Amino acid sequence: MNTNPFVSDDLNYYKLNNCGGTQKMKVVVIGNFTTGNAGDNAILESVVNDINHYMSSPEIIVSGKEYIQLNSPKNIKFISISPKKLALGFFSLKLIKEMNDADIVLMTAGMIFARKLWNWNYSLMATFMPAYIISSFGKKHKLIAYNAGITLDGNLLANIIVKSFLNKCALISFRHNEDYMNVQNNQVKKIKSLDNIFAYGEPTRKSNNEKKIIGINIASYTVIKIKDYKKFVIDFIDNISTFFQGEKIIIYQTTYSDTQFIRKLLSANKKEYEVVDLSLYYYQDIIRHFDNVHLFLGMRMHSLIFSMKTSTPLIGIAYDRKVKSLFTDLNLEQYVVDLSSETISNVIDLSSYIKDHYDLISELIYEKSTEANKLVC
Repeated sequence: MNTNPFVSDDLNYYKLNNCGGTQKMKVVVIGNFTTGNAGDNAILESVVNDINHYMSSPEIIVSGKEYIQLNSPKNIKFISISPKKLALGFFSLKLIKEMNDADIVLMTAGMIFARKLWNWNYSLMATFMPAYIISSFGKKHKLIAYNAGITLDGNLLANIIVKSFLNKCALISFRHNEDYMNVQNNQVKKIKSLDNIFAYGEPTRKSNNEKKIIGINIASYTVIKIKDYKKFVIDFIDNISTFFQGEKIIIYQTTYSDTQFIRKLLSANKKEYEVVDLSLYYYQDIIRHFDNVHLFLGMRMHSLIFSMKTSTPLIGIAYDRKVKSLFTDLNLEQYVVDLSSETISNVIDLSSYIKDHYDLISELIYEKSTEANKLVC
């Protein structure tokens, strides 16, 4: 079953009307595409690829400044959103006007949540929702939540507000089964899918490389609290380095803020591990980095997806529920560990198992990533 929203019956009118060449469609893409996040940048690349594949010569408007990661097609226009006041930037007169003129408004990059709903500098929902309502007066454009991560962990009133906003969607494509099950709404068409980075290029099998790089990804914050997190991070990296003695350790960070966090922490502790900021790279360049990784131990969800796309055996560290959801949705639960005082020993034990069954696990990751690719394409 294909779960890409652009092959949904709900959008057939737009596809048929547009493919006939009688109307140029305008699609406004809303998401966090401005603050140095390799995962969200890859989502945008994938979304733009989908739009251009399924629609004939569309006009695409993106909320965010043009950045190095996106090799922008000529049909894209960027509306700059200030990274210093990200959420407030969505209440923009330019963006409201573009949404008012649009045929489709597409929300993506996991921006629908009730958490901190009232913080206007933080919550995209707090500012985008009134902006969208203003833009929709007298319009019948379609609102799509595209491969969305929908978090309903706020208070009761915040959850009600987010759910009422979801009622306005013509279609919601969920990237986690847990979110799909939690949002009960018979009036809105729902699709159970996966993160759309899985759709961007086919997965590759692991080649026998001699570099034996152990990749690590560290989040600068955790939703799941752990005592003295900075000490935990240093202890984790040092223990992994000791266990894989003789193999190179590289820390691959997918966000600018995570990169700054780990570099400052390593410097303060006089550690000299190599750090790579993946937010500076195109998607294909990121994949080339992961081609050279032998085993990947990561926190950020999209770093783990990059690993899966190259069939790299991996261990996820669930700093947030969405990480565990990713592995559960792919039936890979045995390769994710909770963030706790037992994380380091659990990761080392699991690493030993992976070393003994490396080729079988790499092939399993390839199969699961291929299934995900076919589901989302």
